[in-house]
Amino acid sequence: MTVQDLHSITPDHFLEVSGAVIHPLSYQQARNFRFPCGLAYVADPGYMLFRAGVPRHSIIKKVANEDISCLADLISVLSKLSRGARVPLEYMSHTDRHRKKILVKKDPVRRQVLRVKGCLAGSKAENLLEQGDMVLAVNKMPVTCYNDIEAACRTLDTGSHSDENLNLTILRQGREMELVVGTDKRDGNGTTRTINWCGCVVQDPHSAVRALGFLPEEGHGVYVTRWCHGSPAHRYGLYALQWIVEVNGKKTTDLNAFADATKELEHGQFVRIRTVHLNGKPRVLTLKQDLHYWPTWELRFDPETALWRRNILKALKGVNSSRLPNIHYSCRFISSALMAEAIAVRSAVMKAASSNIRSLTVYSDSQVLISMIKTKETRPALYGILFDIFYFSSLFETISFMFIPRLENSEADLVAKSALAAVDNLSVDGV
Repeated sequence: MTVQDLHSITPDHFLEVSGAVIHPLSYQQARNFRFPCGLAYVADPGYMLFRAGVPRHSIIKKVANEDISCLADLISVLSKLSRGARVPLEYMSHTDRHRKKILVKKDPVRRQVLRVKGCLAGSKAENLLEQGDMVLAVNKMPVTCYNDIEAACRTLDTGSHSDENLNLTILRQGREMELVVGTDKRDGNGTTRTINWCGCVVQDPHSAVRALGFLPEEGHGVYVTRWCHGSPAHRYGLYALQWIVEVNGKKTTDLNAFADATKELEHGQFVRIRTVHLNGKPRVLTLKQDLHYWPTWELRFDPETALWRRNILKALKGVNSSRLPNIHYSCRFISSALMAEAIAVRSAVMKAASSNIRSLTVYSDSQVLISMIKTKETRPALYGILFDIFYFSSLFETISFMFIPRLENSEADLVAKSALAAVDNLSVDGV
């Protein structure tokens, strides 16, 4: 056995940078770490390493993606960095060495751990776990894959635990911590209710939004998922990706509160709303409610029948029967009989929608128009008219378009011919 000089492996120099003291790993500490002597050992993290989360008694492995095998390597890398530069740093502590042995026994092939990427906003884990936390164990059992987490959660359903909490062992900034984290139950149905108000669709924030990790301070609020062209929401700038947190000073913490606040609003009334965007910026805007063309209605999902049901929450008072009132409409410069028929159908559908009629059957003696509506076909001259027909048709629970021969539609045909004759007489008299 060769006897070596102990003094040759005893640190006789150190590096001090931004308050941190780093020197070569001594023989005594190398025995604890089971590492070779001479590695970059953090005796005191000081200001710089403390802010980076590097604890005392750590071994620096990499800086700026360069391997550090001794103090000279660390000095070489640091000398190349400019003032205020931010670079990645990899380190290991004595507890990491012990922990790694346990995890290797659990999963000797992949040798991996799970890292927290984020928490659902509003969940019980939101204020406990942080992005970057490494989950080492659940209920004192090492975990290395998703199945381990799922198995631990299933034990809560079997009733073997008196509460719905999990005891997590995590690694955060080099420190091992024990946390008691509550669990949240999800039914898996997703969105089950939406409200269409002033042409914008609002709902409770769905999972994809909550996964971004942000909710307004006022609560879950109601989230705007889309808006319709030509609606008050479109005209006044109430677009998607934001929460409505107040309506005329009343807080809208959920859909029920929002429905109660909007039920009190009348047709043509100006409404002051406060919103919070997905990026956290608040905003206040005013819009004018239009219940004639944009009534307030909701869709609810019935899990027993797996059907969506539509209910009118607020609309103009009108005829609520299976028969429409007489519609009088005049328009000049109609380019074709097909356009005139399309305008008449649009007027009927819009009038029925504003009258809170839920089921409608439209008859027309224009077979070409009925075919276009059923097949969703369009033409450049009729694009805007057919777009309105398609949109307002979506507001009914049931709607159908039927062709009727002209002989069976004599009353409407007589009205059209009388109007045409009146126009012709006016033209002759004008000459």
